[in-house]
Amino acid sequence: MINKKDRVILSIFCIYLVALACNLVTPLISDDFTYQKLGLNLSVKFHHYMGWSGRVVADFISSAILQAPDRTLMSFINALPVVGIIWMACMTYKDHVNSINASSLLITFISYMIFNPSIGQTTFWIVGAANYLWTSMLCLSYMLLFYRMFDGKNDNIIIALIVSILAGCTNESSSATILGFSVLSVIYTWLKERNNFKRSLSMTLMFCVGSAILILAPGNQARMAAPDFSSWREMSFIGHLKLHLFERLPDTSLPISYSFVLVLVLAAIALITKVKISRIEYAKYIAIPLLMSLGMAFIMFMSPYFPPRSLNMSLVVTLIPIGYLLNIIDYRIRLLALAIFLFLFISSIPDIYIHLSKGLI
Repeated sequence: MINKKDRVILSIFCIYLVALACNLVTPLISDDFTYQKLGLNLSVKFHHYMGWSGRVVADFISSAILQAPDRTLMSFINALPVVGIIWMACMTYKDHVNSINASSLLITFISYMIFNPSIGQTTFWIVGAANYLWTSMLCLSYMLLFYRMFDGKNDNIIIALIVSILAGCTNESSSATILGFSVLSVIYTWLKERNNFKRSLSMTLMFCVGSAILILAPGNQARMAAPDFSSWREMSFIGHLKLHLFERLPDTSLPISYSFVLVLVLAAIALITKVKISRIEYAKYIAIPLLMSLGMAFIMFMSPYFPPRSLNMSLVVTLIPIGYLLNIIDYRIRLLALAIFLFLFISSIPDIYIHLSKGLI
């Protein structure tokens, strides 16, 4: 009989294989060729930063992957952060790696796949993955380090500071929302856990540096000055809010809303089956991630465009309560949920294949 550790390893391997298969059938898209030509030349990257985008981390990741000699090798590389995100989402609420269970990993992965509003653009298109998948993994790494700090596990501070600055320089909605989370954490440590204050403050300051590099980039201002955004610039603050809340969000957020429904269903099951959840666990693993998800979606009212792929990190943070609740409910209910989710995923495979293989991402 396969033991728990082997089941977890097998589940991770299966997740990687599915991500790899999806990558292999996805062709290179127009932007991929553009960033492939940009290469890793620092002067070219600086010019890009000054004239187009502050997403330094994503730009380097995409260009680096695209230097691989063929799409196959790119696929092997680009499948890695999918595993990383699922692993870290499930590790956030764990005391030890051995306490992860295979069914939670698989359901969390399938949730990411079927609730994603733009799975191709965020995960399997190389440039899109650099902007939304790899950056989500960095942001989740940063959050995991904070959670581990509050659990009394102080990881290497040099690594923590490097992750902090990289996570800050990922994408705009994630940086702004996680910065708010970080500031509140600093205040909390000052009031309640002084032993963690210096570490939380240091990580937050490095995150601020990364956010400043991203948000204050001259390229962002140059792009916003384009004639295409003239009507947006003329709108009032209230106009931006109304457009975002009543038109853009309803049009793009339906798939990710299912992840909230799943969290509510799992929470109801935990309540009905009388699973004990402490207030601190409820706050850390359910309330805070859901509020951050909403915050990441809401703050995009400041952006002149709001494609569905912008919600990728909003989805990623909802995987934390999904994984947490799956772990604490009865294993028989979890196995039933796994059967249902496997059926849903298998049913969606033909549609995913058609869209990815034809570049309809």
